[in-house]
Amino acid sequence: MKDDLSARCLVTLPGVIRYESLPEDSEKIWPLLNKALRKALAGLTAMRAKEGISLQKDLLRRFSVLKRELGGIKEDAPVVAEKYRETLQKRIEQAGVAGGLSEEQLLKEVVVFADRCDITEEIVRLESHFGQIAGIVRSSEPAGRTLDFLCQEMFREINTIGSKANSGEISARVVRFKAGLETVREQVQNIE
Repeated sequence: MKDDLSARCLVTLPGVIRYESLPEDSEKIWPLLNKALRKALAGLTAMRAKEGISLQKDLLRRFSVLKRELGGIKEDAPVVAEKYRETLQKRIEQAGVAGGLSEEQLLKEVVVFADRCDITEEIVRLESHFGQIAGIVRSSEPAGRTLDFLCQEMFREINTIGSKANSGEISARVVRFKAGLETVREQVQNIE
């Protein structure tokens, strides 16, 4: 037998589809419609609440990972200028510059470098964003747009850290932070 069973074929079979005309008085069917509508809405609300709890847990976990990366950046930041001073001193010695730099000249160069690569402001702003996020994620109010905005601000701050830090360790953490933040942002798109 040829397999030609299609939806059109099924619909034409007797008894598959049954047509009934609605009563002329629509008030008679309203109780049935109202009951079905309320049941559907209750199911939708319960499903959304369950999904919301799941999204909340996921976002809190993801933000926790990002916060740990920021903690690592914060720990690594103070040693960047000292490493630069050591590297600069070695390069001057290797280059055989006669007399080298005086300690005062070296210190001035390191201070200028430290000022250029200071990421304290960005770290403080990111920590502030994390503080705001904790409250927003736990709130029962719609949070999607607010979280999306905060993610954009966090991208801006972490990009600035990446461009200023001048450290391999911090750069690696910035890359991990940005990758994690991108997955957070994708998840935030699912939130109302």
